[in-house]
Amino acid sequence: MRILHVASGDLWAGAEIAVSHIVRETARRPGLSVRAVVLNDGMLARSLRSAGVPVDVLPERGRSVPSLAGETVRIARRFGPEVVHTHRYKEHLIGACVAARTGALHVRTAHGRGPLPTWRGGPAGLGGLLDDAVASWTGSVWIAVSEELAASLSGLRRRVHVVPNGIPAAPPEPARTELLRGCGVSDGIVVGFVGRLEPVKRPDRFLRIARALPPRATGRPVVAVLVGDGSMAPDVEAAVRTGRAGPPVTLLPPVESGERLVAALDVLVIPSDHEGLPLVLLEAMRSSVAVVATEVGGIVEAVAPCRWLAPPEDEAALTERVRELVSDPAARGAWGAALHARFSRRYTIEAAVDRTLEVYDRERRGAA
Repeated sequence: MRILHVASGDLWAGAEIAVSHIVRETARRPGLSVRAVVLNDGMLARSLRSAGVPVDVLPERGRSVPSLAGETVRIARRFGPEVVHTHRYKEHLIGACVAARTGALHVRTAHGRGPLPTWRGGPAGLGGLLDDAVASWTGSVWIAVSEELAASLSGLRRRVHVVPNGIPAAPPEPARTELLRGCGVSDGIVVGFVGRLEPVKRPDRFLRIARALPPRATGRPVVAVLVGDGSMAPDVEAAVRTGRAGPPVTLLPPVESGERLVAALDVLVIPSDHEGLPLVLLEAMRSSVAVVATEVGGIVEAVAPCRWLAPPEDEAALTERVRELVSDPAARGAWGAALHARFSRRYTIEAAVDRTLEVYDRERRGAA
């Protein structure tokens, strides 16, 4: 089977890392030929090339969707894909054009519930309606990374399959020394936020939670770290500089080996207003790191029922749960072990690729 992935690659965040994992693992499977079209020459393109995946970079800056689609169709005609798999709205439109011109099955992954696109300056949602019309015309099918996302996609004759994200099973070596050095301490209990500094991720909520924690617990200093970058970075930097109460808070830039920093945390906090199935959660689960998170999206499916989740609006409850884990090493260890067991049962990249290939096969048989 020949599979063409189309992705933006403008960032190196959860969705892009998920694409990298799925493409790299698929390319390892016998009998499969995988190629990628990437619209920005960044970390995603480099990650795929390093695994031996052929990558065509079509820089999107200053180019229209029809132009990008036309060039992708030419690449597809040379490659001859039986499946074209896309990962965001612009790429969905490009993939639909490829499917219409080549007869390939078009599969779209919803990595999260983003805002509806606009279309040439029109009202919000018009781009989404056009996208749905094109999807219906080409017979596109959807993969959602959580049941909650799948429910949001139901209707309009959409065919939706649920395939949770997956990551490699082997945990990385924790970057504990580097993390502590970045926080300016030689030892401590580290509470962390790792992700984009964007409103939906609520780094502001994390800062308030961190400031409410005790400066010491079980005889050790408590420190907090935010790892990431984004539109809220200036506000977060200002808040870190001016904050006085609670333990020290450090803002670190994103790094390519972010999973090693996640593995070095004592407690990971995911305070988002919405999530699909965050890769940082799976990275923490893999490394037996205790997690406190909001009850949103695929997080609930991954870890519930448990007492370490709370509604996004209940900041006091989130703070109290973090405080409990900071003050109780046994609870941290038990919760981290339980999360690792959940990860091993369902969230490896091998399981994700198996389920994705099942979707390809089922939909291709149905179209035959």
